[in-house]
Amino acid sequence: MNVVSGVVGDHVYGLIVSYLNQLTPTCKQHWFYVFVKRYEPALDNFYNYMGSILKSKKACGMCSYKQSCGFGGPKKCHASPFTVKGGRSVMPFFVSERVCAADDLDGHSQVAACEVDYERTLKNGAECKLWPAPDVDLSSIEPPFREQVNRLQWYSCLPKTKRVKHRDGRITREKVCRCCCFPFKPNPKTWKCEHIAGQPPAPGQEFIPELAEAEQ
Repeated sequence: MNVVSGVVGDHVYGLIVSYLNQLTPTCKQHWFYVFVKRYEPALDNFYNYMGSILKSKKACGMCSYKQSCGFGGPKKCHASPFTVKGGRSVMPFFVSERVCAADDLDGHSQVAACEVDYERTLKNGAECKLWPAPDVDLSSIEPPFREQVNRLQWYSCLPKTKRVKHRDGRITREKVCRCCCFPFKPNPKTWKCEHIAGQPPAPGQEFIPELAEAEQ
């Protein structure tokens, strides 16, 4: 099986390049991404929303992943399993991923919990609630699937009050949310992401030195 890979989600929110346009030309021909393309408006709306509520555009919160797609070979792993006679009982998608290390993100670590606009999250109905968000248009997703998307529990957030020093010397306090993507949560002392006990590990997290040190 031939595999074509590339980083998807570098500076994952507030993307200059849309999610699907980050894929290599070969991966764009893979059946899985051809299938996902029908939801491109919803994906772009989600990323634009997240970009608008994040305080920084740098990768953070253990949310960026490197994805690979199988292509070609005797198994025809670029073809939809629904078109393969007998189907595929194992690995029907031939798409894999692992969490990005600093080397994948221009040397930038994403272990620090994301800093999110506190006031904007209140519009979603609760303190530091990121999802579901009424500002994200999911109309391109079929209603039954849309309900599942809205129920996804993909993040963990904590409120934080920080000191802000202004150019004129004034010091004020500002409330923000610090957030990590599942299966990580923010540590309220270090404000770095740590793995949630009892949850399966993220693929590739063993290659993130800071996470390994925190678990020792």
